[in-house]
Amino acid sequence: MVGSLKKLLLILLLFITPFSSLLPRIIGTVTVSPPAIARKAQPFSPFEQSLPSTEGGVLWESIHELSGDITTPPVVAYLTSAEDEQVVFLGTEVGLALIAVSTGEISWFHNTPGAVLSITVVSDLTGDSVNEVFLTHDSQLFNNTELLSGLDGSLLWSFRPTQNCWVDGLGYTSQETKSWSSLVLDDISSDGQPDFLITSYNAAFALEGSTGKLLWSYFASDDLWSSALLDDIDNDGFSDVALGSQDGYL
Repeated sequence: MVGSLKKLLLILLLFITPFSSLLPRIIGTVTVSPPAIARKAQPFSPFEQSLPSTEGGVLWESIHELSGDITTPPVVAYLTSAEDEQVVFLGTEVGLALIAVSTGEISWFHNTPGAVLSITVVSDLTGDSVNEVFLTHDSQLFNNTELLSGLDGSLLWSFRPTQNCWVDGLGYTSQETKSWSSLVLDDISSDGQPDFLITSYNAAFALEGSTGKLLWSYFASDDLWSSALLDDIDNDGFSDVALGSQDGYL
């Protein structure tokens, strides 16, 4: 009799208790998450060259397409004779880059067979109103002195400095020497265009700006690491040159 009363009481409770209140006890609590929002992925370009930024005063950082370790200080110059656009020339172990100052974008990159050691910007020599760039690198297998078009980095001419050096098994033989520095000279060839000077090993070579032809050479007792243009000290109508030698002589 008691068992029948318990069953009847249980049935009555089921009828008077809302089913919704019993459901969590049966299946547990269910947590409903908000719907996921699909976000369009931002495309990444492997050719992206700079990141705009204003943090810490940084305007841009060059991050792509600059090949090789940097081997020269940056050289800031005007790209055209009108001086309306500044650029940065930067040498690396495999070439020379022309970078726009305003954006950080690399306009062109000229590959070299050696590490760039010096960069000298010279006024327009080709008549396109764009300044050219003269460089030296440390290759001893290929011409290591080059004049490039500032417009696109194409080669205008190159020069191979050589000296008779002692080589074991060969004796004295002509060998290419590394070119350390470069300098723009006055128009000593009198062709209406500036000429150039490079130092290579213990020698200085003056080159015609329009063709790269050797004009004169000077040999010191030790490596000539640097060069500088001076005033016309001897009153011959042309600026003179100072050369710094490894053995301490100027």
